[in-house]
Amino acid sequence: MPAVGVRQQAEEEKEWQQRLEWWVMHPAYSYDPPETSRSNPSRHPWDGALDDIEFGEFATGIGVFAACFQAVGAKCAWIMEPNEEARRCATAVIAGEPRVYETAQSVDPADLPWVHVVVGGPECQPFSGANRNARGWQDERAYTFLRAIHIIAVQLPWVAWLENVAQIQEAQGGVVWKLIKHTLEAVGYVVTAHEV
Repeated sequence: MPAVGVRQQAEEEKEWQQRLEWWVMHPAYSYDPPETSRSNPSRHPWDGALDDIEFGEFATGIGVFAACFQAVGAKCAWIMEPNEEARRCATAVIAGEPRVYETAQSVDPADLPWVHVVVGGPECQPFSGANRNARGWQDERAYTFLRAIHIIAVQLPWVAWLENVAQIQEAQGGVVWKLIKHTLEAVGYVVTAHEV
């Protein structure tokens, strides 16, 4: 007889408990990548997650990155692109019906659907060595990178992948990169820059 005021466990709760106990005894499949000569395997939080990886992309352009991420099985939850023609092209190549925002400024990062991966190519011109007038943070277009960091810091996706120019690490005597790196590290990310 249950104690006074204590509700008896419902049947679906018993089933849930049994499933939890089963998974504790039978860990989910986890893929171990092979050793390579370039580096040791890197473990990631998505190991064992075989389905339903979602991403969001800002500065989407015509949807090239989104198409690549979808080609390996990820699903697009949202995109942001201010250029109407580029946005039209992007929505034509992206499968499904992601939420579409005109700009990163048109939505509060806390109101975005959470995704596993945030992808984007923030404005490059303010940091480009090819641009004789590269003004770094003094250029109003640099705000797209600040907004990207803001979105990542609020959303805390598993992974953030940002495409930019190599000179971003040297812009304004390294101060630009220091701000980006330290802000993301402060919210728990390991930040690396790769030249392609």
